[in-house]
Amino acid sequence: MKFHPDTGIDSLLDLLDDEDESIAVYAMGELLDREAQLGDALGALQESGSPLLRRRIHQLQAAITLRRRRRRFREFLKQPEIDLKQGLFDVHLQWFDNDSRPDIERRWAKFFVAAGGGSPLRALTRLSSWMRKYGMTAVQESSMQPENYCIGTVLENRQGASSLLCAAGMVLLQNPEIRTVRMLGEFALADSEHRILLPLRDWQVLPLNGTGTETGWPPVALLKYLSGMLFNHAVISDSFRYVQTISQALTGISDGELPETLPYPYRATEDPDETNQQTDNEEIS
Repeated sequence: MKFHPDTGIDSLLDLLDDEDESIAVYAMGELLDREAQLGDALGALQESGSPLLRRRIHQLQAAITLRRRRRRFREFLKQPEIDLKQGLFDVHLQWFDNDSRPDIERRWAKFFVAAGGGSPLRALTRLSSWMRKYGMTAVQESSMQPENYCIGTVLENRQGASSLLCAAGMVLLQNPEIRTVRMLGEFALADSEHRILLPLRDWQVLPLNGTGTETGWPPVALLKYLSGMLFNHAVISDSFRYVQTISQALTGISDGELPETLPYPYRATEDPDETNQQTDNEEIS
């Protein structure tokens, strides 16, 4: 089904109350493409006497909210100075998109105040002591556990991937001389006194051996990594929706598009198994 380009916004909004679900879905798609033209039209229909129309208006508003959130995250990652805390909230909301930012902020505020009485921890030894006292456990990096890359869930469960906990530690420390590094596949925090904090080793603080094998991870790289792990889980679990939404947030491609490099079934127009079978049949014949 296609609409004439001259079909007006009011006409499309009228179709949202259509009993035919397919008509309403196409109208919603067209309205999403004309998001900039909607103005306050959706808000005016929220109090409609039609339960069907109210439900579809809610669905449309939710879709618009998610699209705007993705666009904001794309622009956020382009900033020269990254607010790592806000970035962690954004990553969480890419996966748990029904959660609210104020709720995550409340969880973080409670955690931050408990950690340092409202003041930055500054030193690795203080962070180590606090994380042990709080019972925060670091786990190995794994795409099989997406919740370990979402700060709100990590604060609730007191368990998270070492990369996420290093990022959270950076926010707690607020010390520009401390950086996130990766050594032999393990995320850690290093300071200017050649010490290193290892979340996976019960938050031990050890002398850095000075071999120069550590790789620095600036905030934007950390946030892209965390989002990438969520994307990996979406792919291996066939979560088509999140494959699309997270890839859009990371790459900056247009809404409704997917990266051309994605394999079947996300981008390919043909099933490779069917194509191979057809080739085999042609060879036999």
